[in-house]
Amino acid sequence: MELQLNLAKFEERQAIFATELTKTIQVKLAEAGLESDTVKELTGALAFSITCMIDGISGIESDGIEVQPYLTFQIDDELVHCGENSFMHELIYDVLGRLMGD
Repeated sequence: MELQLNLAKFEERQAIFATELTKTIQVKLAEAGLESDTVKELTGALAFSITCMIDGISGIESDGIEVQPYLTFQIDDELVHCGENSFMHELIYDVLGRLMGD
């Protein structure tokens, strides 16, 4: 597989990934029987925290080993990246607004 810098393809897949991650969290919290306001609040908080970890801005370290994720997406025989850390956390509240209303 070849690593390819392609911001347009990356941004499209990153938005899909952020949306699906947020939907999954929302569904699981709703299935747990939480009230809709609580589901919305927790969905946003969890999705934001998880994407901050994936984006590499949360500072992950264990036993002196620092972990710095770098998101890529597989498209056919390519691994597509954006040339820097992902920025999904910036998308979460827009995604949440689309999924659950403002």
